[in-house]
Amino acid sequence: MNTIIELIKKLFKIKFVRYLFTGGTLFIIDFICFYILNKIIHIDIRISQMISRTVGATVGFLLQKVFVFENYEKKVSKLSFQGFFYVLLVIFNIFFSGFLIFFLEKIPVLNINVFVLKVFNEIIMVTETYIFLNLIFWRKKDVQSEDTNTTDNN
Repeated sequence: MNTIIELIKKLFKIKFVRYLFTGGTLFIIDFICFYILNKIIHIDIRISQMISRTVGATVGFLLQKVFVFENYEKKVSKLSFQGFFYVLLVIFNIFFSGFLIFFLEKIPVLNINVFVLKVFNEIIMVTETYIFLNLIFWRKKDVQSEDTNTTDNN
């Protein structure tokens, strides 16, 4: 049992593993929200997608900032800057994911269940978001932190 716990601890030291775990958690939140809106309340597929994406993204900012990228920046100016770009990414993702699921639904050759479309949509969105968060927003902070740590240790 201890070896399993140790393995899990080692895995969670890897940023991409934390990202996948967080992504899975956000997917469950998003999917449940989508299901309730689309199948129980009977809201249009695009609106359901956009609302569920917004809910997931709101929770995602905190989880990704703190848990995945271990970014504990608390300065209002930097937090505002990060939040602003995250909101821009979320807005882009809301409309892009709505367009993507609508587009995938309209391809007659696919003729796929709406929930399978949702899964395809999420795979594309998770990949795109990781690239933006890791390479654009948080990477710069990681480099700055490493520079600061090097300076502080000398």
